Amino acid sequence: MKKLCFFIHSYGKHQNEYLFKILDIINNYKKYKSKIFLFLTENIDVSSYCNIEITIITYPETIKTDLSFQHKLFIKNNFHSLKKEFDIFIGLENDILLKEQTIEYFEKYQNKVNIQDYAIGTLRYEIKNEIKYYIDTGIDSIDDMFEYVLSINDKKFYKIKHNNHSGMFIFLTEQINLLLNNEIDLMPKDLESSISNFYKGRWPASPNGIQKIICLEDLEKISVHHLPNKYVMQEKFMNECSPKSKKDLEKILK
Repeated sequence: MKKLCFFIHSYGKHQNEYLFKILDIINNYKKYKSKIFLFLTENIDVSSYCNIEITIITYPETIKTDLSFQHKLFIKNNFHSLKKEFDIFIGLENDILLKEQTIEYFEKYQNKVNIQDYAIGTLRYEIKNEIKYYIDTGIDSIDDMFEYVLSINDKKFYKIKHNNHSGMFIFLTEQINLLLNNEIDLMPKDLESSISNFYKGRWPASPNGIQKIICLEDLEKISVHHLPNKYVMQEKFMNECSPKSKKDLEKILK
């Protein structure tokens, strides 16, 4: 059974409802053994999660936004021991719901590409009026949003040209080793960069990261839910950022 190593940071208590939903779903994974490192400013009761090992690391509230990159410093400082125990490393913002099928999908295709160059990634969505909107696709037209990279078993994989953020990262242990050797900025002050700058590209990514690629044919398997659904409820965001629905994204496949 493959072992997953999760890193989640959460400031205060105001998003605990989302954090507990994340822990609930990880606790019910069937095909993986999981350990979670929680980086918190207030302790929480995790005694009910009997199927996962959880280590809580607490910080004073004065740490503020610097909490967001503590997981990367932890990985760097403890990688010698972590790499011996875990197969896959996953960083999550405290409101990103990651289904087990997405990890299975990552594992299935990640070993079919050059791990130094590419990482099978995810797309973040929110829900409004029972419609999923992919909120990190940017303001670009469909034709300018993605760039074809490669095919695996006749499935086409694309890179997102202008925004690599999806509120999480997922990498093989060997890829984390490569990233640490590439001297990625482990203390970015931008909150989105703190979770996404392991990826290569434009904001909030890093020039010396690994290129994230996605397959639009498999949207359901690569989708992660941003639980607050807060952006799609803002008229300004909907007008200015033009998030795309599944129907919109499928146009590129025609």
